Amino acid sequence: MSTLLSAPPSRIAIPSFFAQLPERVAWSAQEATLVEYRRFQDSVQTQVQLDNHLFMVVLHGQKEVHTPQGDLVMPADTGGVIRKGSYLMSSRRCQDDRYESLLFFLPTSLLQTFAQEQAQALHGSTAEPSQRAGFTFPVNSSLALYLQTLMPFFKDPSLAPAPLLHLKLQELLWQLWLHDTAGPAFRNFLAQLQEVARPSLTELLEKNFLRPVTLEELAFMGGFSLSGLKRACRQTYGMAPGQWLRQRRLEHAHFLLRHTTANVSEVADAVGYESASHFVQAFRQQYGHTPGKLTAEPSGT
Repeated sequence: MSTLLSAPPSRIAIPSFFAQLPERVAWSAQEATLVEYRRFQDSVQTQVQLDNHLFMVVLHGQKEVHTPQGDLVMPADTGGVIRKGSYLMSSRRCQDDRYESLLFFLPTSLLQTFAQEQAQALHGSTAEPSQRAGFTFPVNSSLALYLQTLMPFFKDPSLAPAPLLHLKLQELLWQLWLHDTAGPAFRNFLAQLQEVARPSLTELLEKNFLRPVTLEELAFMGGFSLSGLKRACRQTYGMAPGQWLRQRRLEHAHFLLRHTTANVSEVADAVGYESASHFVQAFRQQYGHTPGKLTAEPSGT
């Protein structure tokens, strides 16, 4: 298996990364980190694997996020939520020589506590399996007014003591909960976090889908019995673990073909296929065309 393509991306310590940039101002509360991010030139693609959930609003310019599960294009006045653990490539485009966004890095514990407080509203609702890394939505008037109230805190962090920051974070979650467009997707997102098996199962599968492990070994690593792993996977994703692994590897192959210079044979090796012809056959079955069609097209940015 190709070391270059199959090795997991380096985890970027996001707050530390932004601390190196003169254009940013950030503040933190209860492990959450909020960043006002400004840049004055377009960016090349950056590879990131998120260690916290991300809520982002683009204020000026455009953000493009590429994940194996699909692309998220975010023009100005667009918000988005991206799940923890997501592997992505992102790029930004300036408008009038400026790009600006607000980034909220939120730990699972904060979101789970909020979900527990809304347990009655979530009770009886079954979380729908999501095959996407996140979702986007337009910024409505209520969310826009909320974001305006944060701007003085970035200019002068002394204006925001810890209790006030806690309230502002709670207000953010309520804004998402009540949002006319984002609300249903956000509530489903919280319901997924409340399912005991899902976070551990997702982490187990996402960390190991490129490794040559058997289902028995995968179950052992996650503390499942084999039947328990199969049951949890069907409950969470609606499919058997073997089917999920094949689909996820082909998604990753599709991603590599679109966003790297690797050829078909290299990508087949990177996602665990010993035979390029078997890879081409599986790829065509899932996507309806051969992987060579992607290598012949311009790479997405």
